[in-house]
Amino acid sequence: MAGVERDELTALLKAHREELSAQLSELAEPVRAPGVQMQFGKRAGDHTADAVLQMTRTMTAGQLRQVAGDIDRALQKIEETSYGLCDVCGRPIGDERLEALLWATRCVSCQASQPKR
Repeated sequence: MAGVERDELTALLKAHREELSAQLSELAEPVRAPGVQMQFGKRAGDHTADAVLQMTRTMTAGQLRQVAGDIDRALQKIEETSYGLCDVCGRPIGDERLEALLWATRCVSCQASQPKR
């Protein structure tokens, strides 16, 4: 990426990775106190809301883990000196995409052709 040094880029990615780790730790905390079971009944109530909250937290954690994996891959590419090149086609990813998403490992075209995760 133009104008950003390798060390600065590495620091930015590592800082974002640490933020994600903190968010994942928060999401790992149970919705209810340990030992209190969620129950499902015929009426929507506190337990249903807790279950929905837990499902939302689980989905969010999965998305954050995916981003963390992408950041790890970007850090690996910096070490390999292949940062900025698409993992799929090998062409440059493009500065605009990298400015918007520092951890991008695919160009726009290859990302669009990938199945949704």
